[in-house]
Amino acid sequence: MTMRREYVVLAGIFLATLALRLYFSLQTPYFNYDGYFTVRQVEEILQHGIPSFNHLSYSEHVFLPGFHYLLAAVATFLPLPLTLKIVPNLLASTLVIISYLLAYDITKHRTAALFSAFASGFIPVYFSETLNSLFVYSFVVPLALFL
Repeated sequence: MTMRREYVVLAGIFLATLALRLYFSLQTPYFNYDGYFTVRQVEEILQHGIPSFNHLSYSEHVFLPGFHYLLAAVATFLPLPLTLKIVPNLLASTLVIISYLLAYDITKHRTAALFSAFASGFIPVYFSETLNSLFVYSFVVPLALFL
């Protein structure tokens, strides 16, 4: 397989993963229960420039606002509901590219790396946990694998 052809296949896997995630995510206007914490924090950042820290006295959330700032930055260009659907799924889909790079670095075999990228795009637990939720997992898991 030539270098150009494998990148086309990798881009196809990435786009297929993103399209499937967006198809299922855009079917419903609602998020899971914990996702509304993120909605509230992004709205606070858009209005006041900083997140709300009043929730810390009665909540179990570990709160690192980097993900919320990223969503708020994109929400300045796109409507908030669309941002909250697209950006987490886009970030979760980058797992395909990162797993390709990681698998190729370990094996030096391009076909095995493409298979790994395809398999990582459709991991059932990761797919279902990050699909219609606004958990930080869609940001942290690809970032941790990239490190």
